[in-house]
Amino acid sequence: MGIPAHLGLFADRDQMAVVFRNLFSNALKFSYMKGEVDIVGALVDQDIVVSVKDRGMGMDEKVKEKLFNIQQAPSYGTNGERGIGLGLLLSREFVVRNNGNIQVQSSVGNGTCFQLRFRQAGGNQPVPATV
Repeated sequence: MGIPAHLGLFADRDQMAVVFRNLFSNALKFSYMKGEVDIVGALVDQDIVVSVKDRGMGMDEKVKEKLFNIQQAPSYGTNGERGIGLGLLLSREFVVRNNGNIQVQSSVGNGTCFQLRFRQAGGNQPVPATV
């Protein structure tokens, strides 16, 4: 699947590029070889919702609780790639600065889904950024 071309959102293009690059990179890092990553966009209750979902390692509740905390411990991907979580901290900051929110759903062995939610572009507002 993908993101329908007609969906537009109000956001800083450069900041959203960082967010999506980070989420996609993390999805690849924590996926198993030949695993799949889905990026899907949809209109939900007049909001743009974008999901980045992998079918990789997943994480337990303890790890999820610390995801957006600066004092989290380093983690390792399926091929030993090291991460310290700075990308997620920055991504969360950029999403919030663009009037959005970010949520995560995950379970060990079943992968992770990051969901971003923004208001839809329209009306007499500025030209939306495309991602």
